[in-house]
Amino acid sequence: MEHEPNKKPAFDATQVQAFLEQNRAMVARIVGAARVAIAELTPQMQQIKTALKSILPPIADLMNEVNGLPAEYRAAMLVVANKGWYLGPEMAFDEPMRIAAAYADGRGDEAEFELVEHFRARVDAIEADLVNRFPMSEPVLRQAFEAHRLGLYYASIPTFLTQVDGVCLDITTTSYLFLKERGEKRTGVAPYVDQIAEEPITQAMLAPFLEPHTILLSESQRPADFEGLNRHMVLHGQSLDHGTEANSLRAVSLLYYSARALEEFNDVRAKKPSAGDLNPQ
Repeated sequence: MEHEPNKKPAFDATQVQAFLEQNRAMVARIVGAARVAIAELTPQMQQIKTALKSILPPIADLMNEVNGLPAEYRAAMLVVANKGWYLGPEMAFDEPMRIAAAYADGRGDEAEFELVEHFRARVDAIEADLVNRFPMSEPVLRQAFEAHRLGLYYASIPTFLTQVDGVCLDITTTSYLFLKERGEKRTGVAPYVDQIAEEPITQAMLAPFLEPHTILLSESQRPADFEGLNRHMVLHGQSLDHGTEANSLRAVSLLYYSARALEEFNDVRAKKPSAGDLNPQ
């Protein structure tokens, strides 16, 4: 019978045995060399095994910390926001957690001093950056910052706070921070943030845009003993003691956070490749 094309020949054990018998010396050398190599590698393999045993627990701990980071970071951002301060992407990544820890440990005065000093030193740079980003608002921004430098905090604070909504609308084209849809429990810009904050850590960094806190609380949400900088109370004449440098700097921090965080995270999202870019047809 002729050999059929593309048909694999049957395995013939007798041919293999014959080959091994005929090449016994060569096979013995190969087996011997393999045994020597395995013997030489055994100590190294044991060392690798031992090293893995010591490395794996820290890696597991690190993964647990990474998985828990967004929740801790979100909580820290809200702790700081409830003190009236907003820490944007221009600051060190661990800054919110460090500042929140200071408040939690009873070192609030230390945290306040550090934050005042930080924003006091950066007022000029923040003004220049905001004017560069929002040139149409330059006349308002210039006068607000000038009022701040002159110590006219009752004039600077409401102007900074009104500009927050202007900045949010400029970046999102649809949303404000303080103005929201009727029945919406979150901030006005929250639905927009939902669209640009896809990862848990990004949502954590933008937490002040998503959840109500001190400056956003309505009259029904504020406790009887409420203290803190609150936009509604400032703009409706209900707060008569908010005109301090620290509160003016708080308003600056919110304005700058709104500009930097919304714009930069939106830019990151815009630069991500689409599915079509990743899988061209």
